[in-house]
Amino acid sequence: MTVSDVNMGPEAAAGTGGDTAAAMTSSFVADAAELPGVAWHISARSGNTGGNCVEAGPVNDGSERVAVRHSRFPDGVAILYTRAEWEAFVGGVKDGEFDFFQS
Repeated sequence: MTVSDVNMGPEAAAGTGGDTAAAMTSSFVADAAELPGVAWHISARSGNTGGNCVEAGPVNDGSERVAVRHSRFPDGVAILYTRAEWEAFVGGVKDGEFDFFQS
């Protein structure tokens, strides 16, 4: 997948046509190293040893998408989420919906 594929969305990149606006907002996987100017953020809770966390950041292409990658593999794959998807996830985290390991 190339940077232009990431900017166009999965349907356009695949050459299957479809609604360009819908393609721009779809979530999919991309090569993290090829994403345009992502301002990656890592939690302060990941510790000083590094590699123990997930990184996330806005994709700098005007799409309001958020990219997520594993800190151990910064040039590996990233999953892209729409703003609405990201806001729903963060809201669920804040509400404790993902506290899987609480006793």
